Amino acid sequence: MSSASNKKWLQHQDIYDPDLDELLQEFNICKQSDLKNLKQAEWEEIWRRAFVERVKSIKETTARQRLEKKLKKLERIWRKTSGSKISSIQIITDASTLESSLASNTITAAIETAPELKKWMKQKGLFLQDLFEVLVQHNIFSTDDFFMILDETWVEIKREVRVLRAQELKSNDAKARLENLLSKFEDEWRALEGKKAKKQLYDDEKAVPTPTHTIQQAAFNDLAEKGKELKAWMRTKEVWNVTLFQELVAADVCTPASLKDLKQKEYEEVVRKVKVIRYEQFKDAHSQAVMDKLLVKFGKLYEKSKK
Repeated sequence: MSSASNKKWLQHQDIYDPDLDELLQEFNICKQSDLKNLKQAEWEEIWRRAFVERVKSIKETTARQRLEKKLKKLERIWRKTSGSKISSIQIITDASTLESSLASNTITAAIETAPELKKWMKQKGLFLQDLFEVLVQHNIFSTDDFFMILDETWVEIKREVRVLRAQELKSNDAKARLENLLSKFEDEWRALEGKKAKKQLYDDEKAVPTPTHTIQQAAFNDLAEKGKELKAWMRTKEVWNVTLFQELVAADVCTPASLKDLKQKEYEEVVRKVKVIRYEQFKDAHSQAVMDKLLVKFGKLYEKSKK
């Protein structure tokens, strides 16, 4: 049953949706001021049910974008009303409560269940194992999931692929081939979603390299070489994340064996930095929840290394 109070403020904010109205009532949200009582875990569930589950059945790109815009605006209103911020390391303890509501598939299982994406990439001549795995880590299992690739998401995907491929990018020809493939993938993704190409960002390798840019690429190569064993281990254990990898190497954790030498305070600082960086890049609740789950899994591996 629709709430008259909810309908009024949702319409005023231009985010009214009957299904969203009913869902909010399940969480005892019957007027805008009730949002102050909404917890982080409850918001995660609302996002999952109102957006992630529903959007799969929406075929029109414009309709998907409208729904996404409404949910993001609602999230901003909730955070402003409740004062909820995503910056505390304590979120990692709360993340364990999310595991039952998040997808239980591991990255390996997800790869096995993403045959459509793999087939499409091969048909288009765009298949690259590292790109494929990074897409799966971002919950992109088929072309139907391309709606989840935002401009900032794509920048991060490219960055992660470049770090993974650092060892193979010794020559200019190899770098050019990778950038050409990424560019073609971006063209296909934008064409399917009806998204216009965004003005080139500093991140784009096709921009004229600056001294700072060259130094950054050299730093990536150095990290990849220094943490070669750690990277392989993280991928095997399905906790690969480029930001987490970089922070661990920066903390002198370059091999799986050295993880046990990381002190508790150092571990907490690594997690805090990863959260700050990733939450700034991905402000939607679903992406943050996926990151929380990965950090929870990594935390268990860290505890195990201490025994």
